[in-house]
Amino acid sequence: MYKRQQFNTPQVSQAFRFLRGLYDDGCAWLSDEQTPESDFAARRALFASGSLDSIPDVAGAMDLAANSDPWSVLPFPSPQGQPAIDVYGPDYVVLARQPAKALGAWLVIAPFALGYTALVAAFWNDIIAGIVVVVLAGWAALAMVHYHPATQ
Repeated sequence: MYKRQQFNTPQVSQAFRFLRGLYDDGCAWLSDEQTPESDFAARRALFASGSLDSIPDVAGAMDLAANSDPWSVLPFPSPQGQPAIDVYGPDYVVLARQPAKALGAWLVIAPFALGYTALVAAFWNDIIAGIVVVVLAGWAALAMVHYHPATQ
């Protein structure tokens, strides 16, 4: 059941006063970076908040900064009392009504979803093959409707 969130509470005010105190004392700042990984890797931050999707970015930033410090993933506390890891990433929806079209759509989406857009040959192979499969599947579906009107 949906529970309405209350932000105008003494606990929220206390949390923001604490964060403001960290900022005023020079223990927290607004980064110029778009993501916190480079600040974390350069030892300008004790922690960086993210999701499982951020782990490769942290590892890459650590390598780029030549930082061999050990680091780990810590869960957030949750209202249920069990630790929780934030899991999110890109979402793609491919409807499976027509399997051939779904296959073609997946071929087009795969380089982005699986992260191999930098592999130029594989990227363009999947994009072109996916478009061809979608076009042929659409043509086959139209032919089926044209030659077998009962399938409409």
